[in-house]
Amino acid sequence: MPRRRGSGGPSPTLTTFPVGGSDVDRIERPGHEAWIEHGSNGQLPLEVVEAIPPKRLLVRIAGEDLPFGGVWTYELAVEGAATRLTVTEDGEIYSPLFRFVARFILGHDVTLRSYLGDLVADLGGEVA
Repeated sequence: MPRRRGSGGPSPTLTTFPVGGSDVDRIERPGHEAWIEHGSNGQLPLEVVEAIPPKRLLVRIAGEDLPFGGVWTYELAVEGAATRLTVTEDGEIYSPLFRFVARFILGHDVTLRSYLGDLVADLGGEVA
């Protein structure tokens, strides 16, 4: 399934921001600089905490009832004719069961690796 791109919204940041991964079926925008990803793992509400176009974007998981939370930081830097994207995930896992699965079965970076793989496939680039 192809990745979904932002389809309008309250700001240019969200209009051009590639949201969702290969497991996201649709995107819903409830207002302000926020959206809800609907996918195979349920709903994931997200909101922009800080936007400094075109250099930096901080996105927070906005769900209160989720077993996890945190902030993803996206930073762009020009490097010659290319642009480097650095994605930093600063997450928390509240549920002891989810912590166990993340540490011993899936790995703490499973979501980040999946996102980067989808992004590389979408843009035809490479992960450094």
